[in-house]
Amino acid sequence: MGGPAAPAGGTAVVDGEPLRADLTVWAVGPALPALFPGLTSVRPYRQDSWYVRPLGPWAGAEAQPAWLDRAHGCYGIPAIGELGVKVVPDVETDPDASAGMSPEEIPRALRDYLRARLPHLAGSPVLRREVCSYALAPDEHFLLARHPGRRDVWLVGGDSGHGFKHGPAWGEYVADVVEGGRTALPRFALR
Repeated sequence: MGGPAAPAGGTAVVDGEPLRADLTVWAVGPALPALFPGLTSVRPYRQDSWYVRPLGPWAGAEAQPAWLDRAHGCYGIPAIGELGVKVVPDVETDPDASAGMSPEEIPRALRDYLRARLPHLAGSPVLRREVCSYALAPDEHFLLARHPGRRDVWLVGGDSGHGFKHGPAWGEYVADVVEGGRTALPRFALR
C-alpha cells in the first residue's frame, strides 16, 4: 500500500483512492510544509547526532554530565553502555546538507568545538551517526489549528524536535481539542 498523496482540498489519496473521514488530522512532522505549502510557517529541518567513543575521563560515563551549551550551539549526553557519547551541534541544517558525508566524518566545526570545550573527546573515533528530521516553527511552539478552508481538517506539527519528550501529553491534548473537549491555545494557531 502506498503512502498518502498530497491532500486535494484536505482529502488523502492512498493507492489512487480517496480516504473519507468525518475528521482528518495531519500530523506528519517535517512533511507538513510540503503537503500544505504556504499555509504554515513550520519548516523542515535535519540535525545530525554523532556518537563518539568515550576516551580519558569520559570513559567512566556515570561520572560525566549531559550538557547544553547554547552560547556555542552544542549539546551532548554521556555514553550509555556501548552507545558512545552523543554530541550534537544544535543548529538547523538544510535537510540535504550532510547527505554525502561519511557516517565516520564529523564536521570540522564540531571537532574544533570539542577541541576547545571537551578536549578528551576531540580525537574520539565516531561509532555512528544518526539523522533527526523535525519540523520547526519560528517561535518554537507546537502547531494545532484547523485548516482555514476546511473545518474537518486539523494541522498538527512544529514540535521543533521536542515531540518525543512531549508526545504522550501533547497527543492527549490534541485528541481533546479535535474531539471538541478543549479549545486550542492561541499560541498554537497558524502563523
